[in-house]
Amino acid sequence: NVAEEVTDKKEEEEISIEKRVNNKIKTEMMDCIEPRSALRDNLTPLKPSTNLRPYQVNPVNNTNHVDEVDNYPDYRFEAARLASYENWPARYMDPEKLAAAGFYYTGEVDRVKCFECGVEIFEWVEGDNPMSDHQRWRPACKFVRKQPCGNVPIGVDPSTVPAPSVRSRDVCGRYGEDFRPTASPDFRTGQTEFQFPSPARLGSLGLAKPKGPTHPEYASYDARLATFENWPKSMSQTKEQLADAGFYYTGRGDGTQCYHCGGGLKHWEPKDDPWEQHAKWFTKCYYVLMVKGQAFINSVLGQETTPPTRE
Repeated sequence: NVAEEVTDKKEEEEISIEKRVNNKIKTEMMDCIEPRSALRDNLTPLKPSTNLRPYQVNPVNNTNHVDEVDNYPDYRFEAARLASYENWPARYMDPEKLAAAGFYYTGEVDRVKCFECGVEIFEWVEGDNPMSDHQRWRPACKFVRKQPCGNVPIGVDPSTVPAPSVRSRDVCGRYGEDFRPTASPDFRTGQTEFQFPSPARLGSLGLAKPKGPTHPEYASYDARLATFENWPKSMSQTKEQLADAGFYYTGRGDGTQCYHCGGGLKHWEPKDDPWEQHAKWFTKCYYVLMVKGQAFINSVLGQETTPPTRE
């Protein structure tokens, strides 16, 4: 019995000590915490920023032909391009023809710019053909080549035209090149190498300073295409493929000729690709270089193909 009493007292003392320790810990913890009311009194209420305003993103209003990126006129629309010529100074150049050729007026002297490829042309003279000059200076332009590029001709219902995709705009560096309609291609240094290599680059490729087209009357795709009216129907190569590759029909057999370099090809095989054969046999043709690029020419030269006969 004595042993049991001693044990009970010891347990009671241990419990009492544990309670005192716990109470002390709680007290110390509470001393470190401000009451909720004190916290609430010390807080400064948050106010909405006076700089913030509610807004909503509106779709592009195609009826106004406005680009949603920079709020500029949407020059995909021929009507918007035509409207840009309000203060056009060169009365001998028809704004309707310029707009139809993909150009809008920049507001600087007589400088115009293509909505698609960005090429800029100025110093027009009476008798210049906007579309021909566009094709001459930027044959790879999707608009010139009649490829889908978003062009909206006059007369198309704007409400049926999808809004342009939002694109980031690189404001660092030049966009487009400047050309005079009556000048010759000079491939000046600093322009885009893919289409207009520098003289140093041309030298490394074994190319001299370029000359103009051998047959400028066929510089346009439509002019070349028109020559294939009597193209043999048995040929695998279509007139569209050949015209796109720079060829016009000579009217003899299956003979074709490049409007720019003057190179001719005939005796086409069924599997012959016009672009590949053009690049293979006339590696220094500037039309091929401008449209397809040097990498394409290099890849073609590495292929084993049975070529048509070179004229």
